[in-house]
Amino acid sequence: MAERRILTFKIPEAQPDHIAAGKLADYVKDLSALFGDEGVHLVEITGNSTDLAFLIDEESYPIVRQRISLVGTHDAPPDIARYSQAVEARLRRDEYSATLDEDNHKVLEFPGVRSESVIAYPPIRVGGKEEMVPVHFQDGETFHYCSANRAVAADIGEHLFKRFVRVTGEARWKRTIDGEWVRYKFIINSFQTLEDEPLTSVVDRLRSVPGSAWSKIRNATSELRNLRNGEP
Repeated sequence: MAERRILTFKIPEAQPDHIAAGKLADYVKDLSALFGDEGVHLVEITGNSTDLAFLIDEESYPIVRQRISLVGTHDAPPDIARYSQAVEARLRRDEYSATLDEDNHKVLEFPGVRSESVIAYPPIRVGGKEEMVPVHFQDGETFHYCSANRAVAADIGEHLFKRFVRVTGEARWKRTIDGEWVRYKFIINSFQTLEDEPLTSVVDRLRSVPGSAWSKIRNATSELRNLRNGEP
């Protein structure tokens, strides 16, 4: 008898009687696309939190686990990145987080509303007298007001007005009356400088990688925009 392989998508913040059926259907749709194989079946919705149990056919299991292992890596093809980010974006909108478990062991985490934020713009102001000092970035007419401890701020200050940097840290958000999420606080934990390389060169390098799905995508700019916004 073939071994039953069950992957369970768990949303600890959502109880079955408080989440709309349509929202659950959206998660099932995105997860099915992420798994990428027809040998995946939703067999149960259980638990005090909302647990979606997927039965994986024996012949499909290696394919599904391989795709899961690529989530969040540089080797992830565009469709895996697109659908994993779609799940993340949906969780943030719904104020949830989630995990994907097998035999009560976590194999993949979706931080969702608990995820760290990332900003990648040139710094335009670094400084202050307090332990936490302001670090400001500019994106055209938009300004991002962040803060960092003095050591991190001093390192970022070396690139003031010179290079783009990507910063990662802890964000605080609030929802407006229109339902839009607005970031009102960002504490920088780390950063890295970015190479000033044209997008076309980056895409050409991705397309040259053997087996890369990027070689099949005509409009790379549109695809990257979808990935950034978590759109399927």
